[in-house]
Amino acid sequence: QSQATLTNTTGSLSLSVGSILAANGSKTLILTFAPADVIAVKTFSQLASSQNTTYLSMDASVVSDLATFPNHVTPIPAASALAVSSYTPDTTKPIFVQFTLDLNADQLVLTFNEPVRKSSLIFSGIDIGDGSLIISLSNGTTINPSTNLATVVQIVPARSDIEKIKGNLLLTVTSEVYVQLDNGTIQDRAGNFIASTNVTETGAIVP
Repeated sequence: QSQATLTNTTGSLSLSVGSILAANGSKTLILTFAPADVIAVKTFSQLASSQNTTYLSMDASVVSDLATFPNHVTPIPAASALAVSSYTPDTTKPIFVQFTLDLNADQLVLTFNEPVRKSSLIFSGIDIGDGSLIISLSNGTTINPSTNLATVVQIVPARSDIEKIKGNLLLTVTSEVYVQLDNGTIQDRAGNFIASTNVTETGAIVP
């Protein structure tokens, strides 16, 4: 199986099949990462996070020329991986896409379209509402904080916040409930803060 690998001194990631934009015979191939690879790269704190942390290795079967009996590319081993010649940093804001509120485990689970830094979370930027009342969190903790970069962030709100939510919001398994994240509530690996976003869900309550 052909393999191209992003690598540096802190880790490596073998790329899966993406899209290659080039005509046969071209000297330049543009590889569009598969969505799963984009997320995987961004779960590493350093891999491909700057020009100094981006290198590429590949085996001989990755690409070949147009000869009758094709000649495979000269492999680039990880020990002498090729440094990137041009690097464009990530400037795209992460997107808040869905949530669940578990009133049994007292947890709020937020899901994003890309890994975000749990350590950057500002609890006071989270609002929970039922259409008539809004409760802003004051504090809380994240589950598995050692796994800092993740697309799913599990939160245990402060006990006082849980009591407000259970005592004041009209929430059932069929309720329509929304969660809003204010500007700057959390950021991705590159430091891009989320823009103000609210997501409304029906059936997002775990009683």
